[in-house]
Amino acid sequence: MVNLTHEFYNVDPLPESQWKPTTSSACGNKKKKKKRGCYPSADQTNTQSMHPNDIPILKSNHTIHVSYTYTTYTLSLSIIALCLFIVLQQPFPWGHTFPPVFLLFQIAFHSIHIIAHTFDFVIVERCCIVYGTWLCWTGWLLSKLLFTEKLFHDNHTAHILVISLFWLLMLERRNAWGTIAWESVSQFNTYTATTATTATSSESDGSTTASSNDMENNFSFHLFVFRIWCLLSTGSFWGLVYMGLARWDGYPFNYLLQWHHIMKLLLISSIGGFMMIIFWSFWTFQLKGILWQRDLRKGIIVWCNDGIAYAAEVK
Repeated sequence: MVNLTHEFYNVDPLPESQWKPTTSSACGNKKKKKKRGCYPSADQTNTQSMHPNDIPILKSNHTIHVSYTYTTYTLSLSIIALCLFIVLQQPFPWGHTFPPVFLLFQIAFHSIHIIAHTFDFVIVERCCIVYGTWLCWTGWLLSKLLFTEKLFHDNHTAHILVISLFWLLMLERRNAWGTIAWESVSQFNTYTATTATTATSSESDGSTTASSNDMENNFSFHLFVFRIWCLLSTGSFWGLVYMGLARWDGYPFNYLLQWHHIMKLLLISSIGGFMMIIFWSFWTFQLKGILWQRDLRKGIIVWCNDGIAYAAEVK
């Protein structure tokens, strides 16, 4: 990920080949032009080429809206209302426990991300986007393909409508939530690259940097753990939840501990995880960096297309 803070603020605004000449009192006569502190003339500047590694950044008229729109609130509140309606239609004690529990999780998820966005709880909002969306999708897949595969009399239409509204919300928030999800994953690579740069600089000074290599491996390990969580741990989380609910559905406690159920759970979890990775990657594969002026509220984002970098406002 591009370190925009370094690129925009820690370097000169123009390369040395584009410096304008100073006055004669500062540089002296032409014979002293090569003296340190004197810069090439305008004619020399025009004949010199740009640095080969310079990438032009063009301002884009496109704006990414991270603030919630009326559509966002409508879809989120519709999911909450529909989930409440389905839960209230099933008298307690529930004949099948996981569907109502999953609907209560949906209510909690959408309520929390709305409250977090409204009151600027940015850490909570980021966690809802990065982790909650995966749990919503994986939990629905497991509820239909494993946990309640024998419950044919459930209200399938209502549950399909809930997940359909969820994906409509995901599409409506694809740019904003995709940017936040991409940033969270890219931070591991940024830390790794920064650590590697520090290690290289220290080696050039003749010092030992064993601790830097350890830090680099540590951040790579964090990225590996996050991918494992995306593919396997989301399903395992719901599996542990259902182990406590299975006996209410007439199944023994070790229902999910049978090897074929474990393999099926991990397979469904991996499929759901890959689908989420593909979804976020499709909308964010061109992103190169983001600089927040106000965390999750206002900033500048950079992406590349056909070798040209574009910068747009995030607000």
